[in-house]
Amino acid sequence: MSARDAKDTLLADFFIESDAGYDEWLSGKVSRTLERVASGESTLTDHTDAMAQLKKRIAARLRQAR
Repeated sequence: MSARDAKDTLLADFFIESDAGYDEWLSGKVSRTLERVASGESTLTDHTDAMAQLKKRIAARLRQAR
């Protein structure tokens, strides 16, 4: 498998060394998010809606940068 084939997969993580403490940080962040969702403090957004929101934010920042 080439690096190009592995680019958008989790396999790339096996070849790239992550920063010290990254795994603990990520685990903590995911755990806290799941706790907020379970308690009702936060809600999940449908993937399609989340991608649309992200695209709007990026477009707005690109307009500001011009």
